[in-house]
Amino acid sequence: MTKRNTGEGTRRVAIFVQQGLGDVVLALRAIQRIRDHFAERAVVVVKSDLERQLIELVFPELATSTLVVSRFGRHPVVRWGRISFALRRAKISDIAGIHLRDTIGAKFVARLAGASRIEFNTFDVDEGRHKMAHYALLADRVTGEAAPPEPFHLADNGERKHASTKRDVVLAPGSGALEAHKRWPRSAAIPRRAP
Repeated sequence: MTKRNTGEGTRRVAIFVQQGLGDVVLALRAIQRIRDHFAERAVVVVKSDLERQLIELVFPELATSTLVVSRFGRHPVVRWGRISFALRRAKISDIAGIHLRDTIGAKFVARLAGASRIEFNTFDVDEGRHKMAHYALLADRVTGEAAPPEPFHLADNGERKHASTKRDVVLAPGSGALEAHKRWPRSAAIPRRAP
């Protein structure tokens, strides 16, 4: 029987965002909410060094706790086994699968890692909802606190260094019909943060 990491005072979360750079950009707000809920006791699992660099730029405190999937071998079974044991060594209690589907493989990884709780992504392109709305719902389930989906502003991750009267640049990829689900809906008002 696998020993589960369930100590309430020492809960740590593994945040799976092992997709491309654009999807990781869209997940930044959810990552921030989950990281904040776990008082920065988080490990982020990304696809490659490019996504790792983004995570380390935006969340410098996670620089030493970011796992890069491509560094764990080429064979999928070996790769995910190694990642599971790395998460076990990090004493992961929860898994937030921003880019993790409810599959036998994902459940196996969670079991090997010793996680006592796992939340999967339920995103379906055909639902017509923006990806960020799905990521916000996942963050709601993980944190137990509801918050509206909103774009991530780099200035939100720390103190603002200067006052700006200009419009903010919001990173939100998506071009062409194939990626229309990544665009912020024209009908939705983009929430503005207070100056």
